[in-house]
Amino acid sequence: MKLPKLARSTLVDQTVDVLYQQILKGEIKPGDKLPGELEMGKQLGVARTTVREAYSHLIGLGILARKENGIYVTTEPSSIIDSKLSSFILMNWELHQFYEARKILESELAYLAAERATPGDIDRLNKINEYFKENEIEDDDYWKYDRMFHLELAELADNDILFSMYKLLMEIYKKFENDIFKLNKSGVRNPYVTHKNIIEAIKNNDPIRSKQLVLEMLSSAEKDLVKLKVNEKLNSD
Repeated sequence: MKLPKLARSTLVDQTVDVLYQQILKGEIKPGDKLPGELEMGKQLGVARTTVREAYSHLIGLGILARKENGIYVTTEPSSIIDSKLSSFILMNWELHQFYEARKILESELAYLAAERATPGDIDRLNKINEYFKENEIEDDDYWKYDRMFHLELAELADNDILFSMYKLLMEIYKKFENDIFKLNKSGVRNPYVTHKNIIEAIKNNDPIRSKQLVLEMLSSAEKDLVKLKVNEKLNSD
């Protein structure tokens, strides 16, 4: 496999793009095992840590997979994905990193909430969730009540440090609020039902179930958001 040397600017971005283009052109095929981080770094003229981060981005996009004996290509990009769209998709690793952080934090908050929530806490969650029942909520109100629901859930964990960290994470969430609103208005996802299931698990003092439901909710949201953004890009070009 012959790969070009890279300049020092935006090394991770360039590494991701080089590998993606090699897969797109069929020079690296589904099922192929990629060189280890050290070897790939030597081929590209970059540090091992740069390769590790680039691999992580492509794993997050589902293009690569980490197995016991190394990194493998899992899928062949569709021919509809041209170079312009491929660059657009690769930009979505910021979204992936956000959801990765949110899964780690919010799932643990839900776990603790299921152990510590009172009947009054459950009533407050249900009251907030009622705003989503008819799926006719306006854009600004949607963001307000969605933020209110998740912050209320986080507060039920009764851990000030984790709650402060979560509030910080929710500030980043604002970057994606318009896309999330469009996704829910499209009917692809139903926040009322999803929230209701999480509330029931917390009410039943089932921390494992609560954690699992949050992980499923966030994984599904991430996948649906990426699909939404890709479809918008395809329809606009």
